[in-house]
Amino acid sequence: SDVCSSDLPATPFATGFTQVSPLWFAILLMIAPGGLANIESAAMSVYNSALDVHALFFRLTRAQLTFIMSAIGLAAAYIALIAFNAINSIEAFATLMLVTCTPWMVIMTIGHLMRRGRYIPMDLQPFAGEVKKGIYWFTGGINIRAFVAWGAAVAVGMMFTSTSIITGPLTPHVSGIDLSFTSAAAVGGVLY
Repeated sequence: SDVCSSDLPATPFATGFTQVSPLWFAILLMIAPGGLANIESAAMSVYNSALDVHALFFRLTRAQLTFIMSAIGLAAAYIALIAFNAINSIEAFATLMLVTCTPWMVIMTIGHLMRRGRYIPMDLQPFAGEVKKGIYWFTGGINIRAFVAWGAAVAVGMMFTSTSIITGPLTPHVSGIDLSFTSAAAVGGVLY
């Protein structure tokens, strides 16, 4: 190759970019698309939890409960992240969620494509009406084919997982590349 090592950047892009960017640009990047989406998502989650808790503390208003739930969430996040340095546990939990959720999303997408997006609305809610079973009831309420494909996909994904909680037996064979959720998605889709 004609490229010598002195031509390659010495600093990784992600950390180097934040080190050389002006503060105003970094703040803009944090607030703009990702930050606003996270704020909206967090606000909906806190408000929904306040609605649930409102059943227990009905004497408080929803606004008061939302404020209280926000303060509790902020305190819990601060204690977990700063005091106990739980960032590794959070990253491990997020990875395990990806390994379990990604193949299920692939299976659901394939099911949607196989049905060509057409559904029988009354059969989607079998417990809401008179009829207890419908076309989507499968075998005792479980789609065995989807469940087996999902279980196998999660098992394969766990073999490639490398977190602070679990390290799969195939992780050393892929040179540190995270194939956990991608392998789970591929296996789930192919088996289903």
